[in-house]
Amino acid sequence: MAGLQADIVIIGGGFSGTLSAIEALNRSKQVGGIGEIVLLEKSHGQTAGGIAYSKVTAAAYHETNIAAKNMGISGQDPQALARTLHVDATKVMPRRLVQTFLEAALNDAKTFKPGDRYRPAKLTREEGEAIDIIDGADYAKVKLRKGKAIQAQRVILATGNLQQREIPCVTEGDLRDKFFRKHFIRNQWLGDEQKKMHEIHADAPVLVIGTALSAYDAARTLLRQGHTGKIVLMSRHGLEHFEYPENHEWPDIELPPPRFLKHVLNRNWNKAKEEAVKEFRDLTGLLVNMDEGTITSDSKWPREFNFQQELLPEQVLKQWEKAVPGISNSLGAARVGEFLKNYSALVSVLRVGAGHSICEEIKAAKARGQIEVVAADIHGVNPMPEENTLRVRYTRRDEKEPRYENFHTVISSLGPDNDYTHIHDRLWCNILRRGYTTAHPVGIGVKTLASDREYGNLLYANRIFAAGVSTAGDNVVNKGLMGPPAFSVPGMRDAIAKTADVIVDGLRSENGSIPRFSM
Repeated sequence: MAGLQADIVIIGGGFSGTLSAIEALNRSKQVGGIGEIVLLEKSHGQTAGGIAYSKVTAAAYHETNIAAKNMGISGQDPQALARTLHVDATKVMPRRLVQTFLEAALNDAKTFKPGDRYRPAKLTREEGEAIDIIDGADYAKVKLRKGKAIQAQRVILATGNLQQREIPCVTEGDLRDKFFRKHFIRNQWLGDEQKKMHEIHADAPVLVIGTALSAYDAARTLLRQGHTGKIVLMSRHGLEHFEYPENHEWPDIELPPPRFLKHVLNRNWNKAKEEAVKEFRDLTGLLVNMDEGTITSDSKWPREFNFQQELLPEQVLKQWEKAVPGISNSLGAARVGEFLKNYSALVSVLRVGAGHSICEEIKAAKARGQIEVVAADIHGVNPMPEENTLRVRYTRRDEKEPRYENFHTVISSLGPDNDYTHIHDRLWCNILRRGYTTAHPVGIGVKTLASDREYGNLLYANRIFAAGVSTAGDNVVNKGLMGPPAFSVPGMRDAIAKTADVIVDGLRSENGSIPRFSM
């Protein structure tokens, strides 16, 4: 480790951590007051990319589902990323290019240029795993799994998505079984699990549990490695994202407050659902059955965003989100969390679409009969060593009797689980055990402060802040962001930048223009 003291230690070098470093470096050139920033990443090759955007996890064909112009840095020209990477600003782009862009932006931020008032803080990039933080009046101590602890005046937790949602019928006992592990992929983005993906026989039948964006990525990986066997995508409701056009251009709109809002605030849930469904159908041409988890179309278009008179579901929900902070203030964050838990799949597929090229690839595989999307409840996944398969017991929607089907490999693609009431990460378990914050009542992330001078500060900590995914619960109740936007780059970056600025300004007030630590 380069030193035992730093002004800021950022734990997690993915998108959130790197953006925190960039913003802190740029702020340090304006106000001074800090000497060194340590950017700590536990996984080799993932700094500036994380699991989502690094070259060691994302293949060249894995794409964002957000146009390039919306993937940049807060406060920067929205065309900067597209110019730097020579991509079309209106289209999605390969995810791994984000790492290239962030690397360039990080190098730029740590470079002293004419017009800068102060030299930027020194940036030290380190690989290592933080396992505990002890908060104090004068400094925080970051304990590492290997190596000496680091003293820091401020710590930013930018740990990203820490764990995947689990399948209830798959137990820890199953996962300890050697045969089961060989045929079951728990997290498709981890190195050993990725290796298993590439070792699947080309003609083997594969079950992908999930039908949303992560499941599309799994299916596309199989197709791109020449898989010819059957691929089944299965989830409880079988909901899939709508297909974005190649060109991501549609205007923001202004809608009046939704009619159902008064019924929500009056706790008339049935009337609220009835009004919401009717209003959404009037605006989009889509009939949503919230209880059954189905979407049908009264419109001319089946699944693509190809509108003439109807509005995009995304446009409508983006406007309706404005009511969420008021609902949260009136009914409490836990009530909003209950809604999200019950209708998360519907919110997810209606709030954002999937990239055009991936949808076309999935569509083509469906047309030739290779991919099937199934709505079903899964009851069990059992090893069948004599057949070299896993036997899956499931019941299709509208059927009473369960079916049994054998698959060579089962891939869990249910997406991340950010409910910190059952977080397994050692660092966060220690932070919660020490009482520095609590799991957010909305059921996503943890609670942080939102005042201008303490923005991002953990609820009961002096020197520990959070940025990125762990603050998504605050994004829900304070900004109204729901579904994927609460975790996405556009949804998180302004808060990340604000947290970094608050930290640098606080350090400058403590230290003056001369850095406290010089190493």
